[in-house]
Amino acid sequence: MKGFDILLKAYTSYNLDYWNPNKFNWEAEGWLLAEFCSEHFNIWWDPDKYNWNDSWALAEYCSEFFELWWDPNMFDWKNSWLLAKYCSEYFEIWWDPNKFDYYNINSLIIYCNQYFDSWWNVDNFLVISFDNLLRLFEHCSKYFDIWFSELLERQSKLSNDSKKLLKCVDIALNRPRKKGKIESTKIRDL
Repeated sequence: MKGFDILLKAYTSYNLDYWNPNKFNWEAEGWLLAEFCSEHFNIWWDPDKYNWNDSWALAEYCSEFFELWWDPNMFDWKNSWLLAKYCSEYFEIWWDPNKFDYYNINSLIIYCNQYFDSWWNVDNFLVISFDNLLRLFEHCSKYFDIWFSELLERQSKLSNDSKKLLKCVDIALNRPRKKGKIESTKIRDL
């Protein structure tokens, strides 16, 4: 249906009055339905016709219909970071540590930190970038004792800037105090 994308972008309530799924170019334009007609999801959704290479659009624009479209075997897992960002409330349904693309681990740190115990595995990080480390401090401070000690043990996975920051934090946490004698008191215990 040539020009249907223009009709979709009009955001009018009658967009789907002329809907003919047999004439629609599902391969090239299926993502447009997710982006511009998510409120009419029940009218246009057809899992057999939808181009699952565009499953990112379902995660981003149709998260409220997650349980209707979710299929772990069809979802394009290279976009799994969008599940963390837009479908975090369904984490326990979609989470699969063997399929999640850890390249965008920041999405788990930011949007799924309440499930830290489920997804945290320092071995899944290719490298701990400075941004990853800052986000761990910002969003997962509650789990500091877990991730900090594991990162100290695996410094080979850290970027150079991350190593410097971790070293400074470790020194600050374990610095001795003077009271006649040098005592080793950890800041976090004060």
